[in-house]
Amino acid sequence: MIVVADASFVIGISLCEQWDTLKVLVETLIVADEVWKEVVERGKGKPGEKELRQATFAERQTVSNTSAVTMLMATLDKGEAETLVLATELGVMNVFVDDLRGQKVAQSLGLQAVGVAGFLLFAKKKAKIRAI
Repeated sequence: MIVVADASFVIGISLCEQWDTLKVLVETLIVADEVWKEVVERGKGKPGEKELRQATFAERQTVSNTSAVTMLMATLDKGEAETLVLATELGVMNVFVDDLRGQKVAQSLGLQAVGVAGFLLFAKKKAKIRAI
Protein backbone atom coordinates (compact mmCIF):
# COMPACT_ATOMS: atom_id res chain seq x y z
CA MET A 1 0.00 0.00 0.00
CA ILE A 2 1.22 3.48 -0.89
CA VAL A 3 -0.02 6.33 1.32
CA VAL A 4 0.50 10.04 1.80
CA ALA A 5 0.69 11.00 5.48
CA ASP A 6 0.24 14.19 7.46
CA ALA A 7 2.45 15.21 10.38
CA SER A 8 -0.19 14.44 13.01
CA PHE A 9 -0.32 10.83 11.84
CA VAL A 10 3.47 10.43 11.77
CA ILE A 11 3.76 11.90 15.26
CA GLY A 12 0.80 9.89 16.58
CA ILE A 13 2.02 6.56 15.25
CA SER A 14 5.41 7.28 16.82
CA LEU A 15 3.82 8.11 20.17
CA CYS A 16 1.95 4.78 20.00
CA GLU A 17 5.27 3.05 19.27
CA GLN A 18 3.79 1.44 16.15
CA TRP A 19 6.38 2.55 13.58
CA ASP A 20 7.40 -1.08 12.95
CA THR A 21 3.76 -1.99 12.29
CA LEU A 22 3.53 0.90 9.85
CA LYS A 23 6.63 -0.36 8.06
CA VAL A 24 5.10 -3.84 7.69
CA LEU A 25 1.77 -2.62 6.29
CA VAL A 26 2.89 0.32 4.15
CA GLU A 27 5.10 -0.17 1.11
CA THR A 28 5.76 3.54 0.57
CA LEU A 29 4.99 6.40 2.97
CA ILE A 30 5.00 9.72 1.14
CA VAL A 31 5.18 13.01 3.00
CA ALA A 32 4.87 16.49 1.54
CA ASP A 33 7.64 19.04 2.08
CA GLU A 34 5.70 20.90 4.77
CA VAL A 35 5.12 17.67 6.70
CA TRP A 36 8.84 16.87 6.53
CA LYS A 37 9.69 20.37 7.77
CA GLU A 38 7.18 20.12 10.62
CA VAL A 39 8.24 16.67 11.82
CA VAL A 40 11.96 16.49 11.00
CA GLU A 41 13.30 20.04 10.77
CA ARG A 42 11.17 21.92 13.31
CA GLY A 43 10.53 18.77 15.37
CA LYS A 44 14.13 17.92 16.27
CA GLY A 45 14.13 15.57 19.26
CA LYS A 46 10.34 15.23 19.26
CA PRO A 47 8.21 12.15 18.49
CA GLY A 48 8.36 11.10 14.85
CA GLU A 49 11.49 13.05 13.93
CA LYS A 50 14.00 10.23 14.15
CA GLU A 51 11.59 7.61 12.78
CA LEU A 52 10.68 9.63 9.69
CA ARG A 53 14.23 10.79 9.02
CA GLN A 54 15.55 7.21 9.15
CA ALA A 55 12.64 5.44 7.43
CA THR A 56 13.83 3.69 4.29
CA PHE A 57 10.23 3.31 3.06
CA ALA A 58 9.43 7.03 3.39
CA GLU A 59 9.75 9.60 0.60
CA ARG A 60 9.59 13.38 0.73
CA GLN A 61 7.89 14.96 -2.28
CA THR A 62 7.06 18.46 -3.45
CA VAL A 63 3.55 19.61 -4.33
CA SER A 64 3.19 21.16 -7.79
CA ASN A 65 -0.24 22.80 -7.49
CA THR A 66 0.52 25.50 -4.93
CA SER A 67 -2.71 27.37 -5.75
CA ALA A 68 -4.72 24.30 -4.64
CA VAL A 69 -2.70 24.23 -1.40
CA THR A 70 -3.47 27.92 -0.82
CA MET A 71 -7.19 27.29 -1.44
CA LEU A 72 -7.30 24.39 1.05
CA MET A 73 -5.45 26.48 3.64
CA ALA A 74 -8.71 28.38 4.17
CA THR A 75 -9.79 25.42 6.33
CA LEU A 76 -6.66 23.29 6.84
CA ASP A 77 -3.10 23.88 7.98
CA LYS A 78 -0.38 23.90 5.33
CA GLY A 79 0.82 20.35 6.05
CA GLU A 80 -2.66 18.88 5.72
CA ALA A 81 -3.33 20.90 2.58
CA GLU A 82 -0.06 19.75 0.97
CA THR A 83 -0.81 16.14 1.99
CA LEU A 84 -4.19 16.13 0.24
CA VAL A 85 -3.02 17.98 -2.87
CA LEU A 86 0.02 15.71 -3.19
CA ALA A 87 -2.16 12.62 -2.91
CA THR A 88 -4.40 13.85 -5.72
CA GLU A 89 -1.41 14.81 -7.89
CA LEU A 90 0.17 11.37 -7.45
CA GLY A 91 -3.10 9.47 -7.80
CA VAL A 92 -2.65 7.95 -4.34
CA MET A 93 -6.07 7.19 -2.89
CA ASN A 94 -5.03 6.49 0.73
CA VAL A 95 -4.12 9.30 3.10
CA PHE A 96 -3.26 9.20 6.78
CA VAL A 97 -4.70 12.34 8.40
CA ASP A 98 -5.76 12.57 12.03
CA ASP A 99 -7.66 15.87 11.97
CA LEU A 100 -11.41 15.35 11.40
CA ARG A 101 -11.64 18.43 9.14
CA GLY A 102 -8.75 17.06 7.09
CA GLN A 103 -10.46 13.69 6.81
CA LYS A 104 -13.70 15.30 5.61
CA VAL A 105 -11.89 17.39 3.00
CA ALA A 106 -9.97 14.29 1.89
CA GLN A 107 -13.21 12.39 1.45
CA SER A 108 -14.71 15.27 -0.53
CA LEU A 109 -11.71 14.94 -2.87
CA GLY A 110 -12.41 11.23 -3.31
CA LEU A 111 -9.59 10.08 -1.06
CA GLN A 112 -9.72 7.35 1.60
CA ALA A 113 -8.66 8.98 4.87
CA VAL A 114 -7.86 7.35 8.20
CA GLY A 115 -6.09 8.52 11.31
CA VAL A 116 -3.99 6.68 13.86
CA ALA A 117 -7.00 4.91 15.40
CA GLY A 118 -8.21 3.69 12.00
CA PHE A 119 -4.73 2.48 11.11
CA LEU A 120 -4.45 0.57 14.40
CA LEU A 121 -7.83 -1.09 13.78
CA PHE A 122 -6.63 -2.08 10.31
CA ALA A 123 -3.41 -3.48 11.78
CA LYS A 124 -5.38 -5.48 14.34
CA LYS A 125 -7.65 -6.93 11.62
CA LYS A 126 -4.53 -7.93 9.69
CA ALA A 127 -3.20 -9.61 12.88
CA LYS A 128 -0.14 -7.34 12.98
CA ILE A 129 -0.92 -6.17 16.52
CA ARG A 130 -2.73 -7.99 19.34
CA ALA A 131 -4.60 -5.17 20.98
CA ILE A 132 -5.28 -1.49 20.66
